[in-house]
Amino acid sequence: MDKSGEKPYVADETANRITIINSRYQKVDNHIALSGTRGGLTLSADGSKMYVTLAIPEGKLIKIDLETRKVSRSLNVDQTPMSPVLSYSGKTLYLCNCFD
Repeated sequence: MDKSGEKPYVADETANRITIINSRYQKVDNHIALSGTRGGLTLSADGSKMYVTLAIPEGKLIKIDLETRKVSRSLNVDQTPMSPVLSYSGKTLYLCNCFD
């Protein structure tokens, strides 16, 4: 959910994208393209960043700037990462790897 509480982010697995819904008007507002199947997503506490795992064999974690809706960083994290979770402080990101 975005900072306003009106736009949930939906991980659209079959389309390799994040869909942004405008819940006030009950319509799709926008999309963020991904370079692979998502494994999970989480938002920073201030709602400015989204962390998405790409559940692909080579494994990636990407950071998306939600103001620009662009990938600002990409990190190889090994095989099929899933379920990212940020610590309460926002300084540590945890994720699971399938098959490890």
